[in-house]
Amino acid sequence: MSADRPQRSRRLAAAALIVVALAVTGERLDLARSGGHLHLFPKYLKLADAAAAGEFPRQRLNDVSPGYLWFFYAVRTTGAGLDAIRSLQIVMAGLAALIAAAAVWRLAGA
Repeated sequence: MSADRPQRSRRLAAAALIVVALAVTGERLDLARSGGHLHLFPKYLKLADAAAAGEFPRQRLNDVSPGYLWFFYAVRTTGAGLDAIRSLQIVMAGLAALIAAAAVWRLAGA
């Protein structure tokens, strides 16, 4: 029975981490919706819209991160607005943090 105690403790710690991550993500979403300090780079929005219209200025490609630009492009082609992009970025950042925490947890041998 004492062998179950460390396993249960680890599970409780993992559950607490997930609850905290969800709470923080929820707060960040509320902050973004209320017009908080989370802003998007306007050049990505303009370039993604230009690419969707078939008028992509290739000379500007060195000015931006390709992954971030194509993320904007993919989301904008679905018809999503700025609030949806912000929300999706926040949720994805929260998921990335949880994945990183899980990797560290596993590497630490817990």
